[in-house]
Amino acid sequence: FKLVADRYLKEVVPTKAPATQKCNLNSYNQLMKFFDNPPAPLDSIKPKHIRDYLNFRNESPVRANRERALFSHIFNKAREWGYTDRANPVQGVRGNKETGRDVYVTDALFWRVYDEAAVHVQNAMMVAYLVGQRVSDVLKIKVTDINDGYIWIKQNKTKSKLRVQVVGQLETMVNYLLAVREENNVTHDYLIDNNGNPTTYDSLRYGMDK
Repeated sequence: FKLVADRYLKEVVPTKAPATQKCNLNSYNQLMKFFDNPPAPLDSIKPKHIRDYLNFRNESPVRANRERALFSHIFNKAREWGYTDRANPVQGVRGNKETGRDVYVTDALFWRVYDEAAVHVQNAMMVAYLVGQRVSDVLKIKVTDINDGYIWIKQNKTKSKLRVQVVGQLETMVNYLLAVREENNVTHDYLIDNNGNPTTYDSLRYGMDK
């Protein structure tokens, strides 16, 4: 299994979105603790072992579901690449029950976080609030994506293309960010700056944790 998983990590994972790559790498590390200790031959892995893995990861049931999905993708690739012709052992094994998120961020909570946040986090929060897009799509907005009074966005997850009109509060925010870039002689093309560098997911995550 590790042989195929390593090939999957090298050839398939780099084609995915950055956040998905990071998630896959974490899932890979967890799978190796079970399916490479000792090394598991592909043809010996049965549905029972998938259930054993979910039990092994019972403290993180939602993450275990993501890891189960990655195992399934890797095994399908193993079949495609000719390493095995066995049926995917994930078939018929139910994942752990999940419940949807039920947190609603109120205006009061939003502004409490905003008031305590670093400047790059504040800027990311405001742009996300005003354009209504996912975090990854907000952070990748470039100055060159602003044309003819619109921000042009291609969503990472759905690949949908859309444009958001730069008017009202959003226009005020964009003008502010452009002025800050000019004042600080920022050279990169990303709209949301962090001390001369693009605001990355990790720098935003660190800022939110603080």
